[in-house]
Parts: sequence; C-alpha cells; structure tokens
Amino acid sequence: MTSASYEEMLASQLSNVTSSMAATESALDYFVSLAATCMPTNTTNVTTDHNITVMTPPPFSNAVAAVLALLITVVILVTVFGNLLVIVAFWRTKTLQTTSNYFLMNLAVADLMIGLLAMPPYAPYILTGNWPLGHSMCVSWLALDYCFCSASTLNIMAISLDRYRCVTQAVKYKLHNSKNTTYIQMALVWIIAFLLYGPAIVSWEHVAGKRLIPDRKCFVPFHDNFPFTFTASVVEFFTPFVSVSFFYFKVYKEIRERAKAKLKRKDEYKALRTSFRRRDGSRGSSNLDIPSSLAPEMTTLTVFGSSSSSTGASNRPLRAKKKLSFDHMGRELRVAKTLAIVVVVFAICWTPFTIFTLIRTLCSSCIVDELYEVSFWFLWLNSTINPIVYAAFHTQFRAAFQSLICQWCKITFLAEKEPVKTEQSYKPGVSVVREERTEFRTGDQT
Repeated sequence: MTSASYEEMLASQLSNVTSSMAATESALDYFVSLAATCMPTNTTNVTTDHNITVMTPPPFSNAVAAVLALLITVVILVTVFGNLLVIVAFWRTKTLQTTSNYFLMNLAVADLMIGLLAMPPYAPYILTGNWPLGHSMCVSWLALDYCFCSASTLNIMAISLDRYRCVTQAVKYKLHNSKNTTYIQMALVWIIAFLLYGPAIVSWEHVAGKRLIPDRKCFVPFHDNFPFTFTASVVEFFTPFVSVSFFYFKVYKEIRERAKAKLKRKDEYKALRTSFRRRDGSRGSSNLDIPSSLAPEMTTLTVFGSSSSSTGASNRPLRAKKKLSFDHMGRELRVAKTLAIVVVVFAICWTPFTIFTLIRTLCSSCIVDELYEVSFWFLWLNSTINPIVYAAFHTQFRAAFQSLICQWCKITFLAEKEPVKTEQSYKPGVSVVREERTEFRTGDQT
C-alpha cells in the first residue's frame, strides 16, 4: 500500500468519525432541549418542530389532588341529585305545575345539565392541568357549558319577571298568561342562551384562520377580546342582575303596601266592632245598625278579591275569610323572600367570575390562575345551591321533596327486606311472605 493511498484511507475514516460525532452532538442537543421543555415551567403547552406535544406537569400534589377530587365529586353529586329532585317533584306533583313553577323547572334543567355535562369533563382538567378529550370535544364542551350557564341566569331573570307580573298585574296576568305562552318564553331562554356564546365559540378559530386553543388546553378563543367579553357579560350577568333586583324591589314594595293596607283595614274593623258592641250592648246586632258609609270598609277588609256585607251572626265566616286572605299574603311574602335569596346567591356566585374575566382580558397576569379557577367553580355552585333554596323556603316544593325521599327510602328498605325464595313445606295457618304481600294457607301440606 502506497503512502498516498494510506493517507486517503485515514482521511476517509476521520471524515466518518467526524460525521458520527456531529450526528451524536445533534441528537444530544435535541434531547437536552426536550428535557428542558419537560421541566416544570409556567408555560401552558409546548409543541416542538417534531410534532411532539409536551404535557403540563400536574398543578397539585397527590394529597391535594385527592382532596379536591373528593370535593368536586360531592359538588357534582349534590348538584345532580338536587336538581333532579326538583324536576321529578314538579312532574309528579300536580299542585306544583303552575305557570310560575315551569320557570323553576326550566332552571333546574339548566342546572342539572351543568352538573351532568359541564362539571365532570372539567374535573380531570383542573386536577391534571391537561385537557384529555381533544380539541373538538373542547369546543363542544365550551359551547354547552356557556349555554347552560347563560340559560341558568336568564331563567332566574324570567322567574323574577313572572313574579313581578303575577303580583303587580294579577288580573292581566291571569287573563293572558297561558301554558303555551310559558312554553314559548322557556324556549326563548334556551335560544338566547345558545346564541349568546355558541356561534362565537364554534366559529372563532375559523374566522381567525388559525388554532387559538393549544393542544391539551381548553379555554374560550375570545378570552383576550375585551369588546366581545364585555358585551356578553352585560347580557349574561349585568342585565339579569339589574333586572332581577328591580323586579324583586317592585314585588317587595307591592306586597308590603298590600300588607299595610290589610292591617289598617283590620284595625278599622276591630275599632268598628268595639264601638258597635258598646253602643248596642249585644254581640248579635244586625247590619242595619252599622253606618252604610263604613260597610264597604268592612267588606274590603274581610274578603280578598270579593265582596261580602255579612256581619253579626256571620262573624265566624268573615273571620275565616279574613284568615285566608292573610294566609295568601303570607304566601306572597314567602315567595318574595325566596326570590330575594335566589338573587343574593346569584350575585355572590357570579360576580367574582365576571369581574375576573373582564380584568383578564385587559391584563392576563393581574389575576392568578388559582383565583380564577376558584371563581369558575363558585359560578357553578349557583346551580348546586338553587335546589337547596327551593327546599328551604318553598313550602310546596319542600313537601314534595320530603314525599319523594320518603318513597325512595321506603322502596329501598322493602327491597333490602325482600325475603329470599327457598323450597320448604308450609303447614296450614302459617303466614307466608311472597314478595310484597302476606297470605295464609289453609289447604293441604305441599
């Protein structure tokens, strides 16, 4: 082998070694950069040039995640059970199927959907920091979640409007408020709720011409668009809140004025009876002894919405009618109190999320993620609390709830106590339990 050929061979081998070292160095650089991206950072998601999606590290320790998972499970179960109870009680109790209560049922449907379809998919996302269901499911879930939440707030506004019309425009309300009208109003609530956010969530990325929601993440694509967010917040929260507060104030004012008028007429009636007895010296005086100018006052006092001129011997029926009248006013006051509590709960649950959302559109770092997530779940808690409010302050719903729960407990108890069928001989006169009935055999031994 000549010296020239030997040098060429060495040069070739050296070139191969250099190429291998360069490739190795390139590979090492790649894995180092990949490892750097996998380290816990404040970034939400990273996609490399090699189409590798890097998942965000879990935001909580195992112990904290376990506690949060338990709390979330309890909230979901209470939300589903409570609103399902409202719906079942409404459909099984005829006295609850009034036009006003149809809106309560519609609200319970929206809250039930939040418990069934909105909360469960979000639970693993908040615990792991990664959306597990893909981009398409994220868009669908966002559209449904925002639709259900908007329907809940609009139903609360519809309930307050219905109570306002029922109390302040009673005659007109009874004449023009039919079930068909109620069905149309209920449908409008859902249509407006979907149109408020649904089309924007579905089409926002298509209009923008690019993906705005990263892989393994799920949030609305217009999260940094203040004009749209502000407009939607006005329709979804501020308008219902102001409207409900106004309607409640008018209802409360009307009921308070009626109650004062009733009490005033009651005092006048008592004073008239006392004066009448002193003058006549007898409890059984006739109508002719009462001045005709005062008779209408008695009539208005004793009967709510009707007239009566009976006194004297008919004092007992008058007192019964008067009691019914004040009982009716008491029911209206309880309804107003329930409405007030619903409004206060609505404001407490929705205000933090709405304010934080508007702030984050202008300054994304001004509200920490943990605080924003808490406000998000606080918003959902409104759907959990609504059935509790009905059970505590609505007498008919509370009675229906108790009846349903007792029936379910009784069925469960009977199912657990159901005897197991066994082959045995029975003697005459021995009690035999078969499923749900008891009978006595008097025939021959089997």
